Amino acid sequence: MTQHIGIAACSAEGAALCYRTICTEAPELLGAPHAHPEVSMHTPSLGHTMNLIYRRVGLTGTRWLMEGPVYARDLVRPDSAAREEINRIIMDELVVGVFKPAAVGYFQNVMEKMKREGCEAVVLGCTEIPLIMSDANSPLPTLDSTRLLARAALRRAVSR
Repeated sequence: MTQHIGIAACSAEGAALCYRTICTEAPELLGAPHAHPEVSMHTPSLGHTMNLIYRRVGLTGTRWLMEGPVYARDLVRPDSAAREEINRIIMDELVVGVFKPAAVGYFQNVMEKMKREGCEAVVLGCTEIPLIMSDANSPLPTLDSTRLLARAALRRAVSR
């Protein structure tokens, strides 16, 4: 029997991240599908809208995120060397509160390459990337996945 799982005492962004993880892990952990609708970059509220606005979108995030099944395969991903360096910056610097100008420069170079490859926007697919990257310093418009997911979760919550 499916159980209800609640999330309390965290930010809207944190709740959305927890919610997405619960929806992904619930079938295995609970032995049954999770009964709540999933909010993710795959749902019409986000993925479809993103595709209506932008024809070609780049993706940044941890190596697992960029190589895994979370985001649609048609997003433009950095090459393997860039994925490794982005992962290193996230895990070795951003996660522990180290913000270096070189990291900003690296992300800008990756995003500039995506722009040359025809990308019209880039997903900041990790909660730490917006600590150093935004529309103000990116060569492409940014899509902060944490904020987008939080907004979608809140819209869904208040529409019931």
